[in-house]
Amino acid sequence: MSVTAPADRRFRRSLVRATRRRHRRARPLWRGLAAAALLTAIAGAGYWAAGAVATAPWLRVQHIRVHGNQRLHTGEVAALLDGMTGQNLLAVDLERWRSRLFASAWVADATLRRRLHGTVEV
Repeated sequence: MSVTAPADRRFRRSLVRATRRRHRRARPLWRGLAAAALLTAIAGAGYWAAGAVATAPWLRVQHIRVHGNQRLHTGEVAALLDGMTGQNLLAVDLERWRSRLFASAWVADATLRRRLHGTVEV
């Protein structure tokens, strides 16, 4: 047994026309070149900024401050860390210099910290 529904006279599919397919336009070549030039400029600026930070004089180790030393004189600690001054504060390997401190029999433990304006605290 089938059920039939009355047709709606307001809906006429035959009057609906098919729309045209819109073709996506190809992007002009200059837009791609402009984007590539912008990315190149940003990468170049980043490279320049990294070089400027690496050679900045205010990021060089200028002072070594020693705190909490009891059995070893501050000058002896500075002598163990001789060669650190003048290096870039961000690139200096503090673990390597810490191991050089442990070469002294009087050093039981040491912590090295970077401080801005060219200071390393021991």
